[in-house]
Amino acid sequence: PPYPKEDEMETIAALDTGINDDSMLIDHDEKNDHDIENGSEDSDEISIEESQPEDGISPEDNHHEEASPENETFEESISEEEATIEENTIPEEVTIPESEQSEEPPVTVSLTWIPITGGSFLMGTANDATFTHNENEHPQHQVTVPSFQMTKTEITVSQYAECVADNACSVPLTSGNGCESSSYGNWNAPGRENHPINCVDWQQSVGFCTWAGGRLPTEAEWEYAARSEGKNIKYPWANSGTPSLGPDATCTYAVMYDGGLGCNTGHTMDVCSKTLGNTQQGLCDMAGNLWEWVQDWYHSDYTGAPGDGSAWVDSGSHRVSRGGSVGNGPDYLRSAYRSYYYPSTQYYHFGFRCSRSNP
Repeated sequence: PPYPKEDEMETIAALDTGINDDSMLIDHDEKNDHDIENGSEDSDEISIEESQPEDGISPEDNHHEEASPENETFEESISEEEATIEENTIPEEVTIPESEQSEEPPVTVSLTWIPITGGSFLMGTANDATFTHNENEHPQHQVTVPSFQMTKTEITVSQYAECVADNACSVPLTSGNGCESSSYGNWNAPGRENHPINCVDWQQSVGFCTWAGGRLPTEAEWEYAARSEGKNIKYPWANSGTPSLGPDATCTYAVMYDGGLGCNTGHTMDVCSKTLGNTQQGLCDMAGNLWEWVQDWYHSDYTGAPGDGSAWVDSGSHRVSRGGSVGNGPDYLRSAYRSYYYPSTQYYHFGFRCSRSNP
């Protein structure tokens, strides 16, 4: 069935003083479609109310004005109709020398790359799954992913700043869409140098990863890594084979909406703040903190998807994002959950991490 349900929607409100849902959203039929034709997409300004949220927001649709589902999320997600514990034992981290990160002259940024051993897994969600899931996660299908490497963390403000200083990256959005440093934006926000960089669009994310000697993950790589190398689990921290597929998402495991945005901090947190939520390979924040861009164009289901772990990049209008964010409830943090946005979208809940193929 479509999600979120229309009768579950309520007015969007910010953590402290509220965010007007009409002003937060992009009218994509009249605005974004026009902007795409003209090669640009303006940011919407956020207006402030005095209401206090009872829970988070999740836009039902990226094309029309939307409201938030009750007891679910604090921010934008996409409707399917529209296009739509244990603490893990973490292996020793492997830091790849900078000189090996690219055939290009090495950059100075320090990234920790986690090796992910390839294999076959079932991507998506079974039709008869007993937990809430969405039609765009069907059909569940087997994918064989080659071994690769992924950055341990979402790219941080300080790491992104090095790319900007090297004139290889452009600055994030700093006005509108919650991106002001006085609001949820992390760029130039004192004390947030180790927070994930946000308010970056898909192309800015590609630019950083290319500069750092990598690329964005494919959607298959991302889900395989989030499932601790393809295990049948619901969240990154779960153990394979448990009846519940692991404990549900809470602030014990992820930076999320759990009574308030960002575990009641009102913003993101330092990367790797929730180590109990790490994958078994040691990847941090594969659920929560920020939505993460991946390479693939969005398709409304997996019919015809590649089976070799490569990106599905034939054509499209939206790019896939994964992992949920500071403003999302448990369902949106599932390893199989898929969302999608226009590539030019810059919001406070968007970030990324990088991958690279093995030599």
